[in-house]
Amino acid sequence: VLRCFYDRLVGKSDKEFVSSKIAEILRKDFGEHADRALEMPILFGDFLKFNEIEEAEEAKESTDHVRLVEDMPSYDAIKVVLDSALERYNASNKAMNLVLFDDCLDHLVRVHRILRL
Repeated sequence: VLRCFYDRLVGKSDKEFVSSKIAEILRKDFGEHADRALEMPILFGDFLKFNEIEEAEEAKESTDHVRLVEDMPSYDAIKVVLDSALERYNASNKAMNLVLFDDCLDHLVRVHRILRL
């Protein structure tokens, strides 16, 4: 519902309405498990271990790392990884001075997931 419908909403009141309806239905149908399902942000990706993989490749170590799609715990965890990737890019290319705010991170996660397919 969030990816197909919620992402297309532009007004804060519409988003709050949909969120409250989703929460209401989850709490009714799933009880105690609803709180875990409702944790925000709801983000999935396969790049949390990007820094480890890059360092292993630079050190010519084994590159048999499996990149699994997993629940991203917070924007802060994603920001650390993407800031590091941006620094690596800027070190060898023309610098991109980007500010990675929460909405930007939201979109980057989605675009990354689409491009990895």
